[in-house]
Amino acid sequence: MGGLYLVVDENELFREDNFVKLQDTFIKKKLENDRRNGNGRSSGRIAKSGTAQGGSYIYKIVKMIMECKFQPVISFSFRRRKCEQHAMSMSKLEFNTDEEKEVVEQVFRNAILCLNEEDRNLPAIELMVPLLQLGIAVHHSGLLPTIKELVEFFFQEGPIKALFATETFAMGLNMPAKTVVFTSVKKWDGDSHHYIGSGEYIQTSGRVGRRGKDEQCICIIMINEQVYFLASHLTWCCFLQSASHFVLFCLFKLSFKIQVSTFRLSYYSILNLMSRAKGQFTAEHVIKNLFHQFQCEKALPDIGEKVAKLEQEASVLDASGEAEVAEYHKIRLDIAQLEKKMLSEITEPERIIFFLVPGRLVSHKWNDVSTFII
Repeated sequence: MGGLYLVVDENELFREDNFVKLQDTFIKKKLENDRRNGNGRSSGRIAKSGTAQGGSYIYKIVKMIMECKFQPVISFSFRRRKCEQHAMSMSKLEFNTDEEKEVVEQVFRNAILCLNEEDRNLPAIELMVPLLQLGIAVHHSGLLPTIKELVEFFFQEGPIKALFATETFAMGLNMPAKTVVFTSVKKWDGDSHHYIGSGEYIQTSGRVGRRGKDEQCICIIMINEQVYFLASHLTWCCFLQSASHFVLFCLFKLSFKIQVSTFRLSYYSILNLMSRAKGQFTAEHVIKNLFHQFQCEKALPDIGEKVAKLEQEASVLDASGEAEVAEYHKIRLDIAQLEKKMLSEITEPERIIFFLVPGRLVSHKWNDVSTFII
Protein backbone atom coordinates (compact mmCIF):
# COMPACT_ATOMS: atom_id res chain seq x y z
CA MET A 1 0.00 0.00 0.00
CA GLY A 2 1.60 3.22 -1.18
CA GLY A 3 0.08 5.58 1.36
CA LEU A 4 -2.42 8.37 1.83
CA TYR A 5 -0.96 11.87 1.58
CA LEU A 6 -2.55 15.24 2.20
CA VAL A 7 -0.85 17.50 -0.33
CA VAL A 8 -3.25 20.46 -0.37
CA ASP A 9 -5.33 21.21 2.70
CA GLU A 10 -8.70 22.91 3.14
CA ASN A 11 -6.99 26.32 3.22
CA GLU A 12 -5.46 25.70 -0.23
CA LEU A 13 -2.00 25.44 1.35
CA PHE A 14 0.54 23.23 -0.37
CA ARG A 15 2.01 20.70 2.09
CA GLU A 16 5.58 20.46 0.89
CA ASP A 17 6.62 17.95 3.55
CA ASN A 18 3.92 15.51 2.49
CA PHE A 19 4.80 16.08 -1.15
CA VAL A 20 8.42 15.10 -0.42
CA LYS A 21 7.19 11.92 1.28
CA LEU A 22 5.05 11.26 -1.79
CA GLN A 23 8.12 11.45 -4.05
CA ASP A 24 10.15 9.24 -1.72
CA THR A 25 7.45 6.57 -1.92
CA PHE A 26 7.86 6.27 -5.66
CA ILE A 27 11.66 6.29 -5.45
CA LYS A 28 11.64 3.44 -2.91
CA LYS A 29 9.11 1.48 -4.93
CA LYS A 30 11.18 1.83 -8.09
CA LEU A 31 14.31 0.63 -6.30
CA GLU A 32 12.41 -2.37 -4.93
CA ASN A 33 11.17 -3.26 -8.40
CA ASP A 34 14.67 -2.91 -9.85
CA ARG A 35 16.14 -5.21 -7.20
CA ARG A 36 13.35 -7.73 -7.66
CA ASN A 37 13.73 -7.94 -11.41
CA GLY A 38 17.46 -7.49 -11.68
CA ASN A 39 17.27 -5.79 -15.06
CA GLY A 40 15.65 -2.55 -13.99
CA ARG A 41 12.34 -3.31 -15.71
CA SER A 42 8.98 -3.55 -14.05
CA SER A 43 7.68 -7.03 -13.43
CA GLY A 44 4.36 -6.58 -15.19
CA ARG A 45 2.61 -7.25 -11.91
CA ILE A 46 2.19 -3.56 -11.20
CA ALA A 47 -1.49 -3.04 -10.74
CA LYS A 48 -3.69 -0.81 -12.73
CA SER A 49 -6.93 0.41 -11.26
CA GLY A 50 -9.42 -2.44 -11.25
CA THR A 51 -6.95 -5.35 -11.38
CA ALA A 52 -6.37 -7.68 -8.46
CA GLN A 53 -4.08 -5.26 -6.68
CA GLY A 54 -6.14 -2.28 -7.78
CA GLY A 55 -9.19 -3.95 -6.25
CA SER A 56 -7.36 -4.56 -2.98
CA TYR A 57 -6.45 -0.89 -2.79
CA ILE A 58 -10.03 0.31 -3.14
CA TYR A 59 -10.98 -2.28 -0.51
CA LYS A 60 -8.43 -0.82 1.92
CA ILE A 61 -9.51 2.73 1.16
CA VAL A 62 -13.19 2.05 1.77
CA LYS A 63 -12.39 0.12 4.94
CA MET A 64 -10.27 3.02 6.20
CA ILE A 65 -13.06 5.49 5.37
CA MET A 66 -15.56 3.49 7.40
CA GLU A 67 -13.20 3.16 10.36
CA CYS A 68 -12.61 6.93 10.34
CA LYS A 69 -16.37 7.65 10.08
CA PHE A 70 -15.99 9.41 6.73
CA GLN A 71 -19.02 7.71 5.18
CA PRO A 72 -21.05 7.91 3.03
CA VAL A 73 -18.54 7.54 0.25
CA ILE A 74 -18.96 7.61 -3.53
CA SER A 75 -16.31 5.80 -5.55
CA PHE A 76 -16.25 7.02 -9.15
CA SER A 77 -15.00 4.78 -11.93
CA PHE A 78 -15.24 5.57 -15.61
CA ARG A 79 -16.25 2.04 -16.63
CA ARG A 80 -19.38 0.20 -15.57
CA ARG A 81 -17.54 -3.09 -15.21
CA LYS A 82 -15.09 -1.51 -12.78
CA CYS A 83 -17.97 -0.24 -10.64
CA GLU A 84 -19.37 -3.75 -10.35
CA GLN A 85 -15.96 -5.32 -9.69
CA HIS A 86 -15.15 -2.85 -6.93
CA ALA A 87 -18.58 -3.33 -5.33
CA MET A 88 -18.23 -7.13 -5.35
CA SER A 89 -14.77 -6.85 -3.77
CA MET A 90 -16.45 -5.24 -0.73
CA SER A 91 -18.65 -8.27 -0.01
CA LYS A 92 -16.57 -9.12 3.09
CA LEU A 93 -17.39 -5.76 4.65
CA GLU A 94 -20.65 -5.07 6.45
CA PHE A 95 -21.89 -1.54 7.13
CA ASN A 96 -25.56 -2.00 8.10
CA THR A 97 -27.27 -3.26 11.24
CA ASP A 98 -29.74 -6.15 11.21
CA GLU A 99 -32.62 -3.69 11.41
CA GLU A 100 -31.34 -1.78 8.39
CA LYS A 101 -30.95 -5.03 6.46
CA GLU A 102 -34.59 -5.94 7.07
CA VAL A 103 -35.79 -2.51 5.97
CA VAL A 104 -33.68 -2.65 2.82
CA GLU A 105 -34.96 -6.08 1.82
CA GLN A 106 -38.58 -5.16 2.52
CA VAL A 107 -38.42 -1.94 0.52
CA PHE A 108 -36.54 -3.67 -2.30
CA ARG A 109 -39.04 -6.54 -2.58
CA ASN A 110 -41.96 -4.13 -2.63
CA ALA A 111 -40.33 -1.92 -5.24
CA ILE A 112 -39.66 -4.69 -7.75
CA LEU A 113 -43.31 -5.76 -7.73
CA CYS A 114 -43.79 -3.30 -10.58
CA LEU A 115 -41.57 -5.52 -12.76
CA ASN A 116 -42.68 -8.60 -14.64
CA GLU A 117 -42.42 -11.79 -12.65
CA GLU A 118 -39.69 -13.22 -14.89
CA ASP A 119 -37.69 -9.98 -14.58
CA ARG A 120 -37.69 -10.16 -10.79
CA ASN A 121 -35.49 -13.25 -10.91
CA LEU A 122 -32.84 -11.76 -13.16
CA PRO A 123 -29.29 -12.22 -11.82
CA ALA A 124 -28.70 -8.46 -11.94
CA ILE A 125 -31.58 -7.97 -9.50
CA GLU A 126 -30.98 -10.95 -7.24
CA LEU A 127 -27.30 -10.10 -6.80
CA MET A 128 -28.19 -6.55 -5.84
CA VAL A 129 -30.07 -7.51 -2.66
CA PRO A 130 -27.09 -8.88 -0.65
CA LEU A 131 -24.99 -5.85 -1.55
CA LEU A 132 -27.72 -3.40 -0.57
CA GLN A 133 -28.14 -5.17 2.76
CA LEU A 134 -24.42 -4.73 3.41
CA GLY A 135 -24.70 -1.01 2.68
CA ILE A 136 -23.04 -1.27 -0.74
CA ALA A 137 -24.51 -0.37 -4.12
CA VAL A 138 -23.74 0.18 -7.80
CA HIS A 139 -25.11 2.95 -10.00
CA HIS A 140 -24.57 3.23 -13.76
CA SER A 141 -26.55 3.52 -16.99
CA GLY A 142 -26.69 -0.25 -17.49
CA LEU A 143 -29.05 -0.81 -14.56
CA LEU A 144 -32.82 -0.96 -14.81
CA PRO A 145 -34.50 2.37 -14.03
CA THR A 146 -36.27 0.82 -11.04
CA ILE A 147 -32.97 -0.37 -9.57
CA LYS A 148 -31.34 3.01 -10.10
CA GLU A 149 -34.23 4.76 -8.37
CA LEU A 150 -33.93 2.34 -5.45
CA VAL A 151 -30.20 2.96 -5.15
CA GLU A 152 -30.76 6.72 -5.18
CA PHE A 153 -33.49 6.40 -2.55
CA PHE A 154 -31.37 4.23 -0.24
CA PHE A 155 -28.37 6.53 -0.65
CA GLN A 156 -30.41 9.57 0.33
CA GLU A 157 -32.03 7.83 3.30
CA GLY A 158 -28.78 6.38 4.66
CA PRO A 159 -28.75 2.57 4.26
CA ILE A 160 -26.10 2.81 1.53
CA LYS A 161 -22.73 3.74 2.97
CA ALA A 162 -20.52 2.97 -0.06
CA LEU A 163 -21.68 3.66 -3.60
CA PHE A 164 -19.73 2.70 -6.72
CA ALA A 165 -20.85 4.77 -9.66
CA THR A 166 -19.89 6.19 -13.01
CA GLU A 167 -19.66 9.94 -13.58
CA THR A 168 -23.32 10.06 -14.67
CA PHE A 169 -24.19 9.96 -10.97
CA ALA A 170 -22.62 13.42 -10.67
CA MET A 171 -24.90 14.91 -13.33
CA GLY A 172 -28.30 16.24 -12.38
CA LEU A 173 -28.64 14.36 -9.08
CA ASN A 174 -28.47 15.98 -5.67
CA MET A 175 -26.70 13.12 -3.90
CA PRO A 176 -23.99 14.60 -1.66
CA ALA A 177 -21.54 12.47 0.30
CA LYS A 178 -18.79 13.08 2.82
CA THR A 179 -16.03 11.42 0.80
CA VAL A 180 -15.41 10.94 -2.91
CA VAL A 181 -12.87 8.51 -4.35
CA PHE A 182 -11.55 8.55 -7.91
CA THR A 183 -10.29 5.09 -8.88
CA SER A 184 -8.69 6.56 -11.99
CA VAL A 185 -7.94 9.93 -13.56
CA LYS A 186 -8.22 8.62 -17.13
CA LYS A 187 -11.39 8.05 -19.09
CA TRP A 188 -12.40 6.82 -22.53
CA ASP A 189 -14.26 9.41 -24.60
CA GLY A 190 -15.11 7.10 -27.50
CA ASP A 191 -11.93 7.85 -29.43
CA SER A 192 -9.07 7.76 -26.96
CA HIS A 193 -8.13 7.78 -23.30
CA HIS A 194 -7.53 11.17 -21.75
CA TYR A 195 -7.14 12.68 -18.30
CA ILE A 196 -10.22 14.26 -16.80
CA GLY A 197 -10.42 18.00 -17.18
CA SER A 198 -10.87 20.59 -14.49
CA GLY A 199 -14.57 20.99 -15.25
CA GLU A 200 -15.15 17.24 -15.03
CA TYR A 201 -13.25 17.06 -11.76
CA ILE A 202 -15.17 19.95 -10.21
CA GLN A 203 -18.51 18.50 -11.31
CA THR A 204 -17.72 15.02 -10.00
CA SER A 205 -15.89 15.91 -6.81
CA GLY A 206 -18.65 18.43 -6.09
CA ARG A 207 -20.66 15.52 -4.67
CA VAL A 208 -18.74 15.90 -1.40
CA GLY A 209 -20.15 18.11 1.29
CA ARG A 210 -23.60 17.71 2.82
CA ARG A 211 -25.06 21.07 3.74
CA GLY A 212 -25.54 21.38 7.48
CA LYS A 213 -23.80 18.06 8.20
CA ASP A 214 -20.18 18.14 7.06
CA GLU A 215 -17.72 20.79 8.17
CA GLN A 216 -14.99 19.07 6.21
CA CYS A 217 -15.11 16.75 3.22
CA ILE A 218 -12.47 14.64 1.53
CA CYS A 219 -11.53 13.80 -2.04
CA ILE A 220 -9.19 10.85 -2.60
CA ILE A 221 -7.54 10.10 -5.92
CA MET A 222 -5.91 6.76 -6.71
CA ILE A 223 -2.83 7.16 -8.90
CA ASN A 224 -0.80 4.35 -10.43
CA GLU A 225 0.99 6.06 -13.30
CA GLN A 226 2.77 9.30 -14.12
CA VAL A 227 0.23 12.07 -14.21
CA TYR A 228 -0.01 15.77 -13.58
CA PHE A 229 -3.05 16.58 -11.56
CA LEU A 230 -4.70 19.68 -10.18
CA ALA A 231 -5.83 20.66 -6.71
CA SER A 232 -9.02 22.47 -5.81
CA HIS A 233 -10.47 24.15 -2.77
CA LEU A 234 -11.42 20.73 -1.42
CA THR A 235 -9.17 18.69 0.83
CA TRP A 236 -6.99 16.62 -1.45
CA CYS A 237 -5.56 13.24 -0.55
CA CYS A 238 -3.49 11.32 -3.08
CA PHE A 239 -3.59 7.56 -2.73
CA LEU A 240 -0.45 6.17 -4.32
CA GLN A 241 -0.42 2.72 -5.84
CA SER A 242 2.81 0.98 -6.79
CA ALA A 243 4.49 2.36 -9.92
CA SER A 244 7.35 1.09 -12.06
CA HIS A 245 8.70 4.53 -12.85
CA PHE A 246 9.53 7.55 -10.75
CA VAL A 247 6.51 9.79 -10.70
CA LEU A 248 6.63 13.48 -9.95
CA PHE A 249 3.28 15.10 -9.37
CA CYS A 250 2.76 18.76 -10.12
CA LEU A 251 -0.08 20.44 -8.27
CA PHE A 252 -1.86 23.52 -9.45
CA LYS A 253 -5.00 25.32 -8.50
CA LEU A 254 -8.01 24.37 -10.59
CA SER A 255 -9.51 26.98 -12.85
CA PHE A 256 -12.87 26.12 -14.31
CA LYS A 257 -14.55 27.60 -17.33
CA ILE A 258 -17.30 30.09 -16.60
CA GLN A 259 -20.58 28.96 -18.08
CA VAL A 260 -21.87 31.57 -20.49
CA SER A 261 -25.39 31.35 -21.85
CA THR A 262 -25.53 31.22 -25.64
CA PHE A 263 -29.33 31.17 -25.78
CA ARG A 264 -30.77 34.12 -27.64
CA LEU A 265 -34.42 34.86 -27.04
CA SER A 266 -36.28 35.86 -30.20
CA TYR A 267 -39.64 37.58 -30.57
CA TYR A 268 -41.06 34.32 -31.92
CA SER A 269 -39.90 32.42 -28.82
CA ILE A 270 -41.50 34.99 -26.50
CA LEU A 271 -44.81 34.87 -28.36
CA ASN A 272 -44.73 31.08 -28.43
CA LEU A 273 -44.10 30.85 -24.68
CA MET A 274 -46.80 33.37 -23.88
CA SER A 275 -49.34 31.57 -26.06
CA ARG A 276 -48.65 28.29 -24.28
CA ALA A 277 -48.74 29.89 -20.83
CA LYS A 278 -52.10 31.50 -21.63
CA GLY A 279 -51.50 34.73 -19.74
CA GLN A 280 -49.72 33.25 -16.74
CA PHE A 281 -46.75 35.58 -17.21
CA THR A 282 -45.66 38.56 -19.29
CA ALA A 283 -42.83 39.03 -21.75
CA GLU A 284 -40.88 40.91 -19.08
CA HIS A 285 -41.16 37.90 -16.78
CA VAL A 286 -39.76 35.60 -19.49
CA ILE A 287 -36.79 37.87 -20.18
CA LYS A 288 -36.06 38.45 -16.49
CA ASN A 289 -35.83 34.73 -15.75
CA LEU A 290 -33.37 33.92 -18.51
CA PHE A 291 -29.92 32.74 -17.46
CA HIS A 292 -28.43 35.09 -20.06
CA GLN A 293 -30.28 38.03 -18.51
CA PHE A 294 -29.12 36.97 -15.05
CA GLN A 295 -25.50 36.98 -16.22
CA CYS A 296 -25.91 40.41 -17.81
CA GLU A 297 -27.43 41.89 -14.64
CA LYS A 298 -24.73 40.28 -12.50
CA ALA A 299 -22.04 41.85 -14.70
CA LEU A 300 -23.52 45.37 -14.45
CA PRO A 301 -21.68 46.40 -11.23
CA ASP A 302 -18.31 45.36 -12.70
CA ILE A 303 -19.07 47.15 -15.97
CA GLY A 304 -20.05 50.28 -14.03
CA GLU A 305 -16.77 50.20 -12.11
CA LYS A 306 -14.79 49.82 -15.34
CA VAL A 307 -16.65 52.75 -16.94
CA ALA A 308 -16.02 54.94 -13.89
CA LYS A 309 -12.34 53.99 -13.91
CA LEU A 310 -11.99 54.81 -17.61
CA GLU A 311 -13.78 58.13 -17.16
CA GLN A 312 -11.44 58.98 -14.29
CA GLU A 313 -8.40 58.13 -16.40
CA ALA A 314 -9.77 60.17 -19.32
CA SER A 315 -10.33 63.21 -17.10
CA VAL A 316 -6.66 63.44 -16.18
CA LEU A 317 -5.34 63.03 -19.72
CA ASP A 318 -3.42 65.90 -21.27
CA ALA A 319 -5.75 67.47 -23.85
CA SER A 320 -3.01 69.47 -25.55
CA GLY A 321 -2.60 68.65 -29.24
CA GLU A 322 -6.18 67.43 -29.57
CA ALA A 323 -6.68 69.41 -32.79
CA GLU A 324 -3.54 67.91 -34.37
CA VAL A 325 -4.69 64.39 -33.43
CA ALA A 326 -8.11 64.99 -34.98
CA GLU A 327 -6.50 66.30 -38.17
CA TYR A 328 -4.15 63.29 -38.31
CA HIS A 329 -7.09 60.92 -37.89
CA LYS A 330 -8.95 62.66 -40.73
CA ILE A 331 -5.92 62.36 -43.00
CA ARG A 332 -5.63 58.62 -42.23
CA LEU A 333 -9.29 58.12 -43.18
CA ASP A 334 -8.80 60.04 -46.43
CA ILE A 335 -5.75 57.92 -47.28
CA ALA A 336 -7.69 54.70 -46.65
CA GLN A 337 -10.53 55.85 -48.93
CA LEU A 338 -8.11 56.87 -51.69
CA GLU A 339 -6.26 53.54 -51.48
CA LYS A 340 -9.55 51.69 -51.80
CA LYS A 341 -10.55 53.81 -54.81
CA MET A 342 -7.12 53.35 -56.42
CA LEU A 343 -7.28 49.58 -55.96
CA SER A 344 -10.68 49.41 -57.65
CA GLU A 345 -9.30 51.40 -60.61
CA ILE A 346 -6.25 49.16 -60.93
CA THR A 347 -8.33 45.99 -60.98
CA GLU A 348 -10.63 47.11 -63.79
CA PRO A 349 -10.93 44.35 -66.45
CA GLU A 350 -9.41 46.44 -69.23
CA ARG A 351 -6.29 47.01 -67.10
CA ILE A 352 -5.66 43.45 -65.90
CA ILE A 353 -6.45 41.57 -69.14
CA PHE A 354 -2.84 42.04 -70.29
CA PHE A 355 -1.55 40.12 -67.26
CA LEU A 356 -3.85 37.10 -67.72
CA VAL A 357 -1.54 35.01 -69.88
CA PRO A 358 -0.88 31.25 -69.69
CA GLY A 359 1.66 30.34 -67.01
CA ARG A 360 1.04 33.31 -64.72
CA LEU A 361 -0.17 32.62 -61.16
CA VAL A 362 -3.09 34.85 -60.25
CA SER A 363 -4.63 35.21 -56.79
CA HIS A 364 -8.41 35.57 -56.83
CA LYS A 365 -10.36 36.62 -53.75
CA TRP A 366 -14.13 36.38 -53.38
CA ASN A 367 -16.09 36.69 -50.11
CA ASP A 368 -12.85 36.57 -48.07
CA VAL A 369 -11.84 33.29 -49.77
CA SER A 370 -8.58 33.35 -51.76
CA THR A 371 -7.94 31.00 -54.69
CA PHE A 372 -5.01 30.72 -57.08
CA ILE A 373 -5.35 30.34 -60.83
CA ILE A 374 -2.66 29.48 -63.38
